[in-house]
Amino acid sequence: MSENGPSDNDRAHQVWDGLAEYWDEQVGADGNSFHRTFVGPNVDRLLEVAAGDRILDIACGTGTFLRRLVALGAEVVGADFSENMLAQARRRAGAQARRRCRRAADAGSDVDLRVLDATDEAQLLALGEGAFDSIICNNALMDMAEIEPLMRAVPRLLRSGGRFVFSVWHPVFNSGNFEWSFEAEDREGEYIERRAVKIWDYLEPSAKPGLAMIGQPVDGYYMHRPLSLLLKAAFEAGLVVDALEEPAYPPSDELARNRLHSWQNFPLIPPTLIVRLRPTA
Repeated sequence: MSENGPSDNDRAHQVWDGLAEYWDEQVGADGNSFHRTFVGPNVDRLLEVAAGDRILDIACGTGTFLRRLVALGAEVVGADFSENMLAQARRRAGAQARRRCRRAADAGSDVDLRVLDATDEAQLLALGEGAFDSIICNNALMDMAEIEPLMRAVPRLLRSGGRFVFSVWHPVFNSGNFEWSFEAEDREGEYIERRAVKIWDYLEPSAKPGLAMIGQPVDGYYMHRPLSLLLKAAFEAGLVVDALEEPAYPPSDELARNRLHSWQNFPLIPPTLIVRLRPTA
């Protein structure tokens, strides 16, 4: 606990416990368009999943990507600090197993779901050193009060040749302090529209409430880290970057007028950063 109330980690935990049912309803079994457009295809490519791989899904939430991995033939351990999120993941995993014609008594046996705080290095290492072919953490590092314990644990949890892939809201364009900006001008009879992102105090780490989805019943609580701090934790843990993606929506002639503040209107600005790291040793 901090002097003024719950710690950042406690606040994030409370938020995700409170959002579990709403999040599962909105994201659904296969993820929303953000997952399907940005996270899924790019993470699939960087993770290089092979049937039989043993994969750790850190901060798996309601299990959207976890179920994707199971469908690809991986053996998955899903971990999250929110018991309520894991309850939704367990329910969805059971439904997935039944669709694959397994006996109801075995439903959900494809995945091993565990309550685990990714800011606790000892809890992470208890999963087993050298136990995983790869580790994934999707859109969750910004929910963690500390990322150093996870980064230190990753090289020890991975088998030789293993890889760690994480996705985050882009620290430059979609995190911390930013605003969408729309401008228009009459340029010698031609109507020109420009859309941009205004950024301030980028280098200042911060923790504050925010929205992941418009209409969510509980405010999120997010930790902004500039790229230098985000990757510093990985480099100090002996990890190196060997692939990096900055996916954006494809260009379109149609402006999303129903919601101007939509990333669909910013085809040249990436809302997401996806990074693959490998241990140096």
